[in-house]
Amino acid sequence: MIDFSWFPLLLIIMAVYSEPILSETTEQTCCSVVSCGTPGANGAPGKDGRDGLKGEKGEPGQGLRGIQGPPGKMGPPGHPGPQGFPGPAGMKGDTGDSSVSLNELSTLERKIQHLERQLESINESFLRLVTDSNKKIQTLQAQVDKYQNILIFSLGKKTEEKLFLTNGEKATFDRAKVLCEQLKATIATPKNAKENKAIHDLAKDKSPFLGITDKVQEGKFVYMTGERVTYTNWRENEPNNSGSGEDCVTLNDDGSWNDISCTTSLLVVCELPA
Repeated sequence: MIDFSWFPLLLIIMAVYSEPILSETTEQTCCSVVSCGTPGANGAPGKDGRDGLKGEKGEPGQGLRGIQGPPGKMGPPGHPGPQGFPGPAGMKGDTGDSSVSLNELSTLERKIQHLERQLESINESFLRLVTDSNKKIQTLQAQVDKYQNILIFSLGKKTEEKLFLTNGEKATFDRAKVLCEQLKATIATPKNAKENKAIHDLAKDKSPFLGITDKVQEGKFVYMTGERVTYTNWRENEPNNSGSGEDCVTLNDDGSWNDISCTTSLLVVCELPA
């Protein structure tokens, strides 16, 4: 005979380690075999199951959405940070446009016009200065001519090409040459009858040296420049080289010429271009 005394214990163990809900068929079968007793105490809860999949997003709730509030006040500026390191030099830029704008062109034109007006003013001032200078020069020339005429009237004689002057001093031929050179002049040298008369009128009754000698070659009289004499007015029987030492020429009180010693002291008469 089968012993079923351990069966209730088996049922409790199965209830703890199996699903809590049994099918109606099993319950009916058990009750049919074994008489049902009082229900046992509830077992300990089972372990939590795994999380299921995330559900879809639900519909937005009803009601009005609140209005966005105004922005808050700007906070105080922060302290400036330290200066950074200088960056690397950039690449060379493209050549700038050399075209001149209309405003710049207009400015340049005004500057050019201003410079032209200044130049015209300078030219006018220069012309006035030249005109005034010419007037002053003419005035000075007139004064020079006046004093020259006074000088000629008192001390000199003038021909078409020469001006003859004397200060009344007497000297040897060499000394007379030096005195005339100090005036940028030469010893008076007549080259025609008119000049001979002008020297004679200036010297009056005093005999002056003439700029003629035969020092280089006896009997060959030449001018101070070395040119051969082209005009003469020798006195009769002159030149005679009396005493073998008459290498210079003097103008006699009658206007004739005579050879004489160069060491004699005679009136100094100089000539200048007129």
